[in-house]
Amino acid sequence: MKPDEENGNLFPAESRVEAIAGLTPQPWKNGRGITRVLTRNAIWRLSIAEIDCDGEFSRFPGMTRHIALLQGGGLTLCTPEGSAAHLGRPGTVHTFSGESQVSATLADGPVQVVNLMHVSSSAYRLEPTDRIHPPCDTLAFVAAHGRWEFQYPSGTKGVCLPGEFMMCNPRMRLALTTDGGDDALLYRVIPA
Repeated sequence: MKPDEENGNLFPAESRVEAIAGLTPQPWKNGRGITRVLTRNAIWRLSIAEIDCDGEFSRFPGMTRHIALLQGGGLTLCTPEGSAAHLGRPGTVHTFSGESQVSATLADGPVQVVNLMHVSSSAYRLEPTDRIHPPCDTLAFVAAHGRWEFQYPSGTKGVCLPGEFMMCNPRMRLALTTDGGDDALLYRVIPA
């Protein structure tokens, strides 16, 4: 996602949907996986990580991390002190310090996870939801399940499907609705 060059900021002049698979995969800092960066700036970064084997996560001192299952059979995040968080299905978010030594154990094959990292002194959340109405100060969406429909202030309509994401210009105040029933789910990044 490219920023609005005219304003020199992170957000595009008009929100638009992009395919996650269309982004260039990059190796993890520790070389044990790949990630596709959806957006980044000096304060926060949103990405989709692909994990295909058990192993340690990269450490990011000074950052707070939020991890949520997007696709796959689940994983368990463990620390040497013995704490564990099981992400068995989409909709659960685990938050931890980027300084922590965290390892992942896959439950049943490869997974994709949504990864929000931000400077620890700033406040952002990765929040699972099945509806967004009325509009809120959402900065980004990642669709997990369901067909998500939105309308720009101009009246133009759009759709965001699983495997897609959308960066939002917070000044536009988009509303999203879904016909995905009980299975509908997306993750959104919002200021905390």
